[in-house]
Amino acid sequence: MGNNDIPAFFRPEFENNFRHATQQQVSRLNDYLTVRTGASGNKYVWDILDASEAHLETNNRLGRTIVDEVTGTRRTVTPEIVRKTSVLDKNDSIFLGTQSIATSDLLHVHKMAFARKEDGLIIGGAFGVNYGGMEGNTPLTLLESQKIPVNYTDSGTPVDCGITMDKLLTVREILESNEVLYDDEENSDPLILLISPAVKKQLLGLDKLTSADYAEVKALVEGRVKKALGIRFVTTNKLPKDANGNTRCLAYVRSGLNFFPWAADDIRVDSLPERNYAIQVYTEKMYGVCRSDELKFVEVVCKTK
Repeated sequence: MGNNDIPAFFRPEFENNFRHATQQQVSRLNDYLTVRTGASGNKYVWDILDASEAHLETNNRLGRTIVDEVTGTRRTVTPEIVRKTSVLDKNDSIFLGTQSIATSDLLHVHKMAFARKEDGLIIGGAFGVNYGGMEGNTPLTLLESQKIPVNYTDSGTPVDCGITMDKLLTVREILESNEVLYDDEENSDPLILLISPAVKKQLLGLDKLTSADYAEVKALVEGRVKKALGIRFVTTNKLPKDANGNTRCLAYVRSGLNFFPWAADDIRVDSLPERNYAIQVYTEKMYGVCRSDELKFVEVVCKTK
């Protein structure tokens, strides 16, 4: 069986459906980050302008124009390459004929494989070393001053614990103090907290929540609502642990976490002479993840054992 014996429709149909599927549902975290375009090459340098303030004019009629120099920093984003390869038997022509359609098992396997890998890459980029500064080559880590320890409490004796009201309210306090989060939710950057399934379960034990908020959290555990106290909770199994086995949850405003898809997907369908002319379906994507500002992140350490 030669390469031309692959059904003519298979390549373009599978490619189109794969691109559409991965664009529509990249990962469970895709709605909780900012997608940036234009990344290319071995590395991509992202220029970020510094925040600035306007000037209040007082008795300055015909006065000199006040000018501000535009300043900023850079972040260097290095792409990760993610690949998935499947092999179909050359004689399974009936199976092959159904695997290019949008609802096929093969397409679903490839789509979900990329989604799972992207979840891990996104969380790795959120927690890991980023590179920034004036030249984009200074190693940057999450700020220790913005870490809520496992034994944090506003009052009383500190003791290791899971998620608490004190921790949740301190997340808001830190980000509001940094002027990256505001009370006006409609115009403010959404606040997200990545939690594990065990931490999600702990939310039901927060006895200080108001009755209205309790209803929201109960619905959260039932999978119907993902928000309480102005925080969108997102559950993932990929959060890291600290040296003591505690779960490192991460709160951030959405503009702080940035996802860069590289332009071209590589999708190939070929026959393999060395494998009895089996048909290989190969998919490849490239993307990078970085923070825009460490002041937009708060690590929340929770005991889950």
